[in-house]
Amino acid sequence: MWDIIKEIITYSLFLWIFLVLSYSNSNQGRILGCNGKSECPQRHRNSTINA
Repeated sequence: MWDIIKEIITYSLFLWIFLVLSYSNSNQGRILGCNGKSECPQRHRNSTINA
């Protein structure tokens, strides 16, 4: 019984670390609906390139 509980805890810890690393590396522009052009509020704020 303890082996099953330990296995579940280990797997949960692995999933938590995996999800934290995955979401921390996600593209913020994709969440905002930006496609890399000038209408994105966080990217290309001081850029002189007209896309």
